[in-house]
Amino acid sequence: MKKSFALFVTIILVYIFGAIGLTTIENKLISSNMDSFKYHYIQSKLHIDTVEQYIIKYKMKPKYNPKNYDIRVYKENNTSYDIFVKSLNQEYINLHKKVVLK
Repeated sequence: MKKSFALFVTIILVYIFGAIGLTTIENKLISSNMDSFKYHYIQSKLHIDTVEQYIIKYKMKPKYNPKNYDIRVYKENNTSYDIFVKSLNQEYINLHKKVVLK
């Protein structure tokens, strides 16, 4: 009877510590993934702001194309531009901004 109880307690303890370990690893992986999303969002935002400042200053489309981002600028009429920025590494990061010249 003592051996079966010891085996049962050992199995329960292994299960509990295994569940705690998996939860900890999951949380760290999710946190790391969120940091990557934040980084790509901030970079996309910086690119869109750079293109916006270029359009405001020179009133034309830039020939600016960074390595890991797809930047597209569409001129609607003489006073407005649409800027689209997409991260090539993170498929969920897509930004749009409309620039209206005065």
